[in-house]
Amino acid sequence: MNELFIKRLDEIFLQEKKENWEDTAWENDKGSKVTIGHVINWLKDKPVLNVNVKELSHMLLSDLDKTRVKQADVNYPIIVVKSEGKYSMIIDGHHRLQKIIDNHGKSVKTKVLDLKDPKIPPEFVNVFT
Repeated sequence: MNELFIKRLDEIFLQEKKENWEDTAWENDKGSKVTIGHVINWLKDKPVLNVNVKELSHMLLSDLDKTRVKQADVNYPIIVVKSEGKYSMIIDGHHRLQKIIDNHGKSVKTKVLDLKDPKIPPEFVNVFT
């Protein structure tokens, strides 16, 4: 499964060149900034978990493009932030999760950015807390 994640990393970096993915970033009011590339690189060796969609569905965006949902490749894991033991934010994969829900799936392949990980870069904690 990590091979798929690494493939997704490669695709995102290729897509960055086409779509300015460097703009996909999060920043706090103190100037700490984290890009999707930083997150994916950090998670590349982390396991892929199967997470119950009920634990994540409340975080879905409400205005997702139906065409993108239909085209979403659910073989790639989504990325969620876990804070204080709870999933708190989907940072990549809204369309994939919606497609799984639309198709009555019970779980979604997920990479978890756990803010309690003692090795996590401090800027991740600063931005996603």
